[in-house]
Amino acid sequence: MKSKIKVIYPVTDNNKARWNLISTVGSIDKINKITRRHTVTFQDLTSFWGTSEQQLPIICDNPNQFKYIHIFTGKIPNKAKVILRLGSTCEDPDSIELYVNSSPVSFINMVESDLPYTKNKLLNFQIDPQMIYRSCVVEIATKGNSFKIDFAEIVVIPD
Repeated sequence: MKSKIKVIYPVTDNNKARWNLISTVGSIDKINKITRRHTVTFQDLTSFWGTSEQQLPIICDNPNQFKYIHIFTGKIPNKAKVILRLGSTCEDPDSIELYVNSSPVSFINMVESDLPYTKNKLLNFQIDPQMIYRSCVVEIATKGNSFKIDFAEIVVIPD
C-alpha cells in the first residue's frame, strides 16, 4: 500500500498571493514591492508574570477613555500608501477620535466588508508611513455614540 503525501499551503486569497508569500520570505527588498496586510488575529503573548488580553473586540463608549490596539508591521517604505482598516458598528466616522502612534489620521471611506472576519462595515483611514516604525499603537475613542470594533488591520501598498 502506498502512502500519500499531503502538501499544506498557507491560507491565501489566491495563487498569486501564495506565490508572493513564498517568493518574498526573507527579503526586505522583495516584500516592500508587494501589497501586504497586517491583521490583528490572535491573543498576543506576554511575559509569564504579565497579563494578556485579547485585543478585539473592543467597545468605545466613553469619550474620556481611549482604547488601544497594537499592530506589528515591520519596516514600511516611506513612499508606500498605508491604510488602517477597522471593522466597526460606527455609522458616523466623524464620531471617532483616532490616532496612530499619537498622530491623527485621515478618513478615506466606509465600505461594505467582503472579509469573513467581520460583518460590520470597514472604515478606512490614511496613515502617514513616516509615523510607523515597526509597529503601530492605534488609539480610539468615541466623540459621541458608542460603537464596537471587531476587526483591525494595516494594509501596506507599495508606490
